[in-house]
Amino acid sequence: MAVCIAVISNSNRPLYLKTSPCADPLFYHFKVHAALDVIEEKMGKFGSISRGSHNRENAEQYLGLLYPTEDHRLYGYVTNTRTKFVIVQEVRAPVTNPPSVSASPRSASPIPIASSNSMNSSLQSTGATGFTSAGVTGIFTVHRDNEVRTMFQKLHTAYVELVSSPFYTPGSQILPESGLAAAKRFEILVDSLLTEVAQPTPYGSSSLSMLSPIIGEADSNQQLVV
Repeated sequence: MAVCIAVISNSNRPLYLKTSPCADPLFYHFKVHAALDVIEEKMGKFGSISRGSHNRENAEQYLGLLYPTEDHRLYGYVTNTRTKFVIVQEVRAPVTNPPSVSASPRSASPIPIASSNSMNSSLQSTGATGFTSAGVTGIFTVHRDNEVRTMFQKLHTAYVELVSSPFYTPGSQILPESGLAAAKRFEILVDSLLTEVAQPTPYGSSSLSMLSPIIGEADSNQQLVV
């Protein structure tokens, strides 16, 4: 599930970052900050491959998985003007039916886990042979990759609409609360991406939109190419 979406300028200055409800939003600021070096490395590799090519597919680069952690996966995307998008996805399964406070821990029935033999037998009985754990993992990976790529494409489209607004200063922070209609529409799109795939967490009750002082603060008066 997506828990954080960030936009970074071509000079690695944070323009926008929003997280799902959580106790410590700075946790995701650190994650995004750590991803910048990986993005630069991947951009260098893509640049060496596509140097001299005028194919538009090389202009907007989906960088794929940047780096995994125990509970999260970070994905990157860079536009032809080197504006960077980062999406953080949570890989832990959400708790859909948590036990009540008064319930005794011993009253919960254990969930049976099917053995590999029983799973293989079930697959063979339905004619779905040839599946291995690696194959199933590969299917899930491709599905997630396509899902994240689609999210980046929506985010890029919304960002293009934002920078096309004559009232937005390119390279400045994206501040929906400033009253700029284009910035508000951008945040609505971000909210839809977060709520499409993210379940509410027990750490908070409202989304947070802020820029970390650890990464830096963009100067709204400075013009940048985006």
